[in-house]
Amino acid sequence: MKQGLPVLGMLLILSGCDINSSQKNHTPNDPPEPQIIEDSVTHQLTMSWSTPTQKENNETLKQSELEAYLIYWGEQPDHLIHQIEVPATDNTYTINNLKAGNYFFSITARDRFGNESALSNVISKTLP
Repeated sequence: MKQGLPVLGMLLILSGCDINSSQKNHTPNDPPEPQIIEDSVTHQLTMSWSTPTQKENNETLKQSELEAYLIYWGEQPDHLIHQIEVPATDNTYTINNLKAGNYFFSITARDRFGNESALSNVISKTLP
């Protein structure tokens, strides 16, 4: 990763899936609101999100049905070239050593069947 600046906490949207699979209704479909917080002292970016609680078919989603979250990020909103996999038991992730610049982030959730939700809304942060 790149040389870093501030801490950024955010709550990312986890949206429903558009997957052709016999298990597609098992995927997350519960969007929280995004939030970005900056701390210019720590030179890190910390992301956080809420665990989805509902499947695409409106049934309750159990934590045990989630496998991982996938964080996509980059320096252009339409070119999120970095990917980080986070275990479903975690709801935060810190990216260290970011340099000054514009950064864009999105997240998905993947279920135990390998179905991945659609990307959340892309949110951005400019680090001075």
